[in-house]
Amino acid sequence: MASYINLEKYRNHQNRTRLLRQKNADQDSLPTVSDLITKSIYSGKPIINESHTTTLPSFIRTGDSFWRKKEYQLNTIV
Repeated sequence: MASYINLEKYRNHQNRTRLLRQKNADQDSLPTVSDLITKSIYSGKPIINESHTTTLPSFIRTGDSFWRKKEYQLNTIV
């Protein structure tokens, strides 16, 4: 029984350490809101800084062809 408790404590410690390490890594690598917003050189208004983000192609936002293709792929998998 004591060996099981020791193993459980060790497992809990490893899991807690992993979670803390992941949390610290996320905080270091994610940009802040101020990093994502910049001032437009044309109008002076705040815009999204595209050097830190990626934009969606217009066919994904507006067309049904992209989603239809994904639906067909999903149906094939299922």
